Amino acid sequence: MSKVSTERNTDCEKKGLVVISFGTSCRESRIKTINAIEKDLRKAFPDRLFCSGWTSHMLTAKVRKNEGSEVMTAEEAVKFMEREGITDLLVQPTHLTEGIENKRLREILEKSSIKTIRLGRPLLTGESDLIDTGKAISQIFSEIHENQVVALMGHGSPDRENTIYLELENKVRTMGRKDIFIGTVEGNPGIEHIKEGIRASRAGKVLLAPLMVVAGDHAINDLAGDKETSWKTEIMKMGCDTFPYLHGLGESEEIRQIYIKHAQEAECIK
Repeated sequence: MSKVSTERNTDCEKKGLVVISFGTSCRESRIKTINAIEKDLRKAFPDRLFCSGWTSHMLTAKVRKNEGSEVMTAEEAVKFMEREGITDLLVQPTHLTEGIENKRLREILEKSSIKTIRLGRPLLTGESDLIDTGKAISQIFSEIHENQVVALMGHGSPDRENTIYLELENKVRTMGRKDIFIGTVEGNPGIEHIKEGIRASRAGKVLLAPLMVVAGDHAINDLAGDKETSWKTEIMKMGCDTFPYLHGLGESEEIRQIYIKHAQEAECIK
């Protein structure tokens, strides 16, 4: 949920922090994920004026209409900081990869009149991010039962190679987790990659979980839904029992700490 905090130290009047997310209309998951990330980032940077915004205009409009909430778009959040006279702006996205949404965010920031803007990395950008996220995932799914594997659904893109997801899967393999398989709802590696992994493991039980900040529509419908094309249905056709685990990555303290680290290491883009 987009928020504004006016708590600032008087000697840091012109510093700001904006947290940018794609957005979600799933209020329960939003509170546990996006809001939790925002809270931790605000605590990490108490000397900065805070607000947040979403890159999805459709979801922003939907939540405004259905919940009567004051949700800002990413553009509105940056404009708010401009009106407040911010001269040093730190922006941390909650996006997973350097995809379309993050590129749009960069375009918004490049057009801003704010003198200095620092931009933190998405969750999965470099080798150290893969290691940190791999460790966090291993911790989240540390209590997997015998004859059970984990199928993680990332978002992905149909227009480009989603190699970062395969790199993350390989990274957790090096950590000894051969029971975790990663695919995407759009593009490849998709459900066929997941099914190949399950067959090779000979597991009879599959834990279905989103590799997304929020457990939103994709998690509810494309991952764990009853429709013919959902991962749940596809995997059940293989004769496996499925167990939905509908918790977004934003619920993990380890994942939230990675976002804080990225904000601390933010790149000065102007």
